[in-house]
Amino acid sequence: MEYSKVDTAHYMVRLDAGDEIVASLKKMAEAEQITFAMIQGLGAVNDIIVGVFDVETKRYHSNMFTGNFEIVSLTGTIDRMKRTYYSHFHISVGDARGMVLGGHLNKAVISATAEIVVTLLEGEIDREYSEAVGLNLVRFKD
Repeated sequence: MEYSKVDTAHYMVRLDAGDEIVASLKKMAEAEQITFAMIQGLGAVNDIIVGVFDVETKRYHSNMFTGNFEIVSLTGTIDRMKRTYYSHFHISVGDARGMVLGGHLNKAVISATAEIVVTLLEGEIDREYSEAVGLNLVRFKD
């Protein structure tokens, strides 16, 4: 992984073969003390785990995929939960037949490269677990 701050509000991140998206972005965000940002990206992956949330059971169902995939969309947020790093990313990937799959990103290993823009946001938010929903929801400061 390499990255550069390209202006006051943006970082450009390049991931290389073997890098894992979630872990790499956490390492970068912690090194740069990023507390609130959004991400967008594209690239190629070959090993992914995505989740789909079941609102009835309040649990994620994980799906694992291996093969050659192009990232159609990578989006999400970096923020805080109890003053520590928290990320919430979603990914859509396409295969050689043009079929697309995706969900909540748990893991994605880069097969060639990925380009990710991290946009810094002003302000501060936190997250708090909601028993009613079963998720860590955004909590705004008063």
